[in-house]
Amino acid sequence: MDEKPSDVTPNDLRAMRIRIGLDRHELAQLLKLNGRADIFEQLERGRKWTLYQNHRDVLVRLCTAFDEALDQALRSRTPDVFVVYPNDGVYRDFEPKLSGKLPFNSLHRMLIARWREAVTEHDIGPPQCVEIIPGKYAEWLAQIGASDSREAREKWCLNYAQVYKIKPGNPIAGAPET
Repeated sequence: MDEKPSDVTPNDLRAMRIRIGLDRHELAQLLKLNGRADIFEQLERGRKWTLYQNHRDVLVRLCTAFDEALDQALRSRTPDVFVVYPNDGVYRDFEPKLSGKLPFNSLHRMLIARWREAVTEHDIGPPQCVEIIPGKYAEWLAQIGASDSREAREKWCLNYAQVYKIKPGNPIAGAPET
């Protein structure tokens, strides 16, 4: 395979990665260099290794997909609560279409953060983020005889947020009110 060096500078790479919420381990996984996050640390520090054109293209496509997802989110209804997920597996289970474009939960969380930030800029007042607990959510669905949907997830999260007090400094996880 004829790999050509890209024109991405160390600062460009770091800025692109951070802007969409991707850590070095996820970047290595995305570029099929599993377990080699050290490569990107060295590259971002301007030391050795080269980011090749095909790797740059993958990263640019991911940034584009992120921007398109954010644009679509901003044009849609602002939810009453932002549903977030505890890990990649749960995120992929609940958001199969979106996770096909944004493969990591960290990207989804950054998308939510940027969406909340945009809503705040328009003085609407951002909804809170609530992390779904799959087991509790499944029990709740069974109790009310409903099936999974985005609306059901939002409703569960709103109910959960009312039952549990959200501690300052821990905006996603709830703790029982004392």
